Parts: sequence; structure tokens; C-alpha cells
Amino acid sequence: PGRGERRAVWLVETVLAAARVDLSSVRSVCAAVPGPVDLDTGEVGAITCMPAWAGARPAADLSDRLGVPVAAENDANLAARAELAEGAGRGLRHLVYVRLAEGVGAGIVVDGRVFPGAGGTAGEIGHLGLDERGQVCRCGNRGCLETHVGSRYLLEMLPVRGTAGTPGTVAELVEAADAGDPGARRVVAEAGTALGRALAMLVNLFNPEALVIGGDLADAGEDLMEPMRRSLELGALGTAVQRVKVARGALGADAVLRGALAAAAASADTAV
Repeated sequence: PGRGERRAVWLVETVLAAARVDLSSVRSVCAAVPGPVDLDTGEVGAITCMPAWAGARPAADLSDRLGVPVAAENDANLAARAELAEGAGRGLRHLVYVRLAEGVGAGIVVDGRVFPGAGGTAGEIGHLGLDERGQVCRCGNRGCLETHVGSRYLLEMLPVRGTAGTPGTVAELVEAADAGDPGARRVVAEAGTALGRALAMLVNLFNPEALVIGGDLADAGEDLMEPMRRSLELGALGTAVQRVKVARGALGADAVLRGALAAAAASADTAV
């Protein structure tokens, strides 16, 4: 964590220097964390995809290093905030944003506000159990959604990584699927089917107006979305499915950044 925090500080200072902005004029900073953040303590939860960060308090540590107020929020929650305000969820009140990356998380928006849950772990859909006899997940359970759609697990389904022509990243996997590679297309399609099963649970629970899909795997487009929709329709209540809009995120890789900017601005306004 210390090394990562030092690099974060360096990046902030570098960006400010390039923009000719003095750090003393900055009123608030927001750090995006790929995992749950405890609302009371500010600690990163144990099921983050960065195990070394479990128990760390990045907001407090960065605030000490930068000398300005810092907030830390889950990355999917921040992306959900941005898509709601200026992306695929604009004008809606209830939506679920799903971020497909190394881990799998969701930002759940209820009545126009991100719902963090009692302790900040709401939206950890990567650990919804889909198969009790499936692969063991890093959280200790079997057959979690993450073992079907998480980056590391997807790439392990392909031939040995590092061999010629074998995708080593999700971007390369998506590129191979787009090019018609049958193995890559099968992996993406099965990921879509699993994701649809999990999202059916959320649709039945929260009855959202929209499901917004973002993250690296979302770039697979219809190779992912079409089997996802089929699986969703099979698992969710018909009346709920009829009302829900299913779309890729409009902000792409910038969703988390724009959400963090909005959160920092809101924090600064509150402090005034």
C-alpha cells in the first residue's frame, strides 16, 4: 500500500504541475478503490482484488501525504455515479452499473443515490454463488460469478498463457473474439451467460430501470451482451425484464475517473 500511495501522490502532483495548479488550491481529492471500503473506518475490505490492501486506510494515508481532505470510494460505485449523471443512466432513478475487470463489482443506485449498504459491501456481485461445485473463488466460496467473468479466470480458460497467439489480457481476448477465434468467442459467450444469471437476481431484488455494463470485458459488445440478455430473460421476472434497459456504459474507461471527480467536487462543496 505504501508504494501505491506514494505513486498516487506523485501522479497527483504531476497532473497539477502540468496544469499549473498549486496543490494548496485543491479542496478535495477522491481515490477509487477496486473493492469495498468500510463506511465507518475507511478500511479496504478483505475481498478486494488487491489482497495486500486489505485493512489499509487509503483516504487517511493520502490525506496525510497530500495535506488535503481525501475520500476513498469503491470504483464501481463511482462509475455508477458518473453513468447516472452524464452517461447511459442519465435521467433515471434506479440502476445497476456492473464493472467487469480483475474482479466484478456493481454500483447500485436506488432513488438517485448510490446504495453502499450497512458497511460498504453492497454491490459485491462477483461473489454471488452460481455453482456450488464450481471453481474455488479467492473469497473461499465455490462457483462465484467472478470465477466465470473475472479477468484472471477468463484467461485461465484459454490455452497456456504466453504461447504464440494466445490472449494474455482481456483486451486481447476481446480482440480475438472480434476476429472470430472460436475459443475466445466461447469464453466470452459463457461469461455473458453467467453474468445474465447473476443480473437476473439483481433485477428481481431491485427492479432497476437500467443495467449498465462497463469494464474491460464490456468491449466485447454483442458477443457478451446477447447471451447475457438471453440468460437474464430466463432468470428474471417478466415484468421486471420488460422495464429494464440493458446497455453498455457510455463513458467507457473514463466512468470511474468522472465519478471520482464528481465525488471530490461534492465533498468540497459540503465542506464549504
